[in-house]
Amino acid sequence: MSLPVVAKTAAQVFPAERPHPVLVVEVLDSRFPLEWPEWDTETLGIEVERELGVRVSTGGLLINILGACQLLRVNDFFWEGWEVFNTVAATFNGYVPNFRDFQALDPGEMAVAMHVARGIREAPYSVEIQRLIASSCMAHGLYFLPPPYLSIAQAHVVVTTAPKGYVVDVNRYLELYADLTPASVSTLPLRDAIESIQLHKALVVREMVESSDSELVRQRGAS
Repeated sequence: MSLPVVAKTAAQVFPAERPHPVLVVEVLDSRFPLEWPEWDTETLGIEVERELGVRVSTGGLLINILGACQLLRVNDFFWEGWEVFNTVAATFNGYVPNFRDFQALDPGEMAVAMHVARGIREAPYSVEIQRLIASSCMAHGLYFLPPPYLSIAQAHVVVTTAPKGYVVDVNRYLELYADLTPASVSTLPLRDAIESIQLHKALVVREMVESSDSELVRQRGAS
């Protein structure tokens, strides 16, 4: 039987240097129901320190996670504008956001952020966000954008590094991806090296999302 949040030590509340944002929201909902998303982030940090005994450093990762979670709860900016999406996504991947310079994220990191966000709230992604996702994928040589997250941007992908005239057969990739495992990737009936590369990259994305889920389960069990 787990302890109520008020009876836990700081280490039990957030049992990791990089607390999972979904766990953070669960803790805040249990201790500060309804009102916490509306506070300014500085006030929330003060209350977390006072009520939960958790150190919240100015400019540190936790205060940025708190602010990102608030933002997802009160508006759709994450799903609408690329600057907010990218900043929150960086935070959800454990980076202290840099508000002066663009922090380029790889496809797996974007998928992880989208997965974490879905654990907090869901909303449709704008075309602007879809184009940002497609741009990251193309920059990393990923032209088959695996479901359920990156696939929303498939229509914005332009193949530039494959042989001239190469067309991404999305339906074929989806069939192969459905049976894809680390053990099977080398035994699937692939047509060429391009398919092998694309599926390996897609598998990395999926494994990053699964790793985020595993970390959430671990932190829940330790809290």
